[in-house]
Amino acid sequence: MSRSQSQPTRESIVAALTAPGGPFEIVRDEIGGVPMRLYRNAPRSMRDVFLATRDFGDRPFLVYEDERLSFADVHDRVAWATALLTDLGVAKGDRVAIGMRNFPEWVIAFWACQCIGAVAVTLNAWWTGEELVYAFTDSGARVAIIDEERAQRLAKYRDRIPLVHALVVRTQVALPDTISWEDALRRHAGAAAPPTVEIAPEDHSTIMYTSGTTGLPKG
Repeated sequence: MSRSQSQPTRESIVAALTAPGGPFEIVRDEIGGVPMRLYRNAPRSMRDVFLATRDFGDRPFLVYEDERLSFADVHDRVAWATALLTDLGVAKGDRVAIGMRNFPEWVIAFWACQCIGAVAVTLNAWWTGEELVYAFTDSGARVAIIDEERAQRLAKYRDRIPLVHALVVRTQVALPDTISWEDALRRHAGAAAPPTVEIAPEDHSTIMYTSGTTGLPKG
């Protein structure tokens, strides 16, 4: 018996997985007038991807130094964060800038945006104050979730940034014109789940910027 007869090929496996009724069935459709091949059973949004992980419960999700957050912990904090952002007037399609070190709050802020249909504008933590100001202005972000280092870097540019609210994580000092993320989150700790929001597969999710090595970063 030849090898081709005894063992399935990559092509035959892909064909079986993507065939009608298969777990990764592919269909053809149009998005914005452009023909595309799509997974029939794919999650409709990043919100759906996140909500599907709730069943992992007490399994570890985030590890940062001595901190351990389970999936249940993160889901709780994301629910509180969605309540906080909603209370600040953030709605589907609004831009929320996120810029900080590799803190757990980055992940929580990102998923909170996805769960309410807001567009997460991810900022390069290495950027200068001028580059951060450009990204805020270019993206149209009205709310920012940043750490103390980014807040200090932006302080002298505050009158040039079209922000309505600046939430600062892990800050050790009271910063003018900002809101403590931790304090605000605790005030919304009663939220049990993100609000119901209809998010379509083609709705915007994230704006990421290039490094800007030959000019200003491009979103």
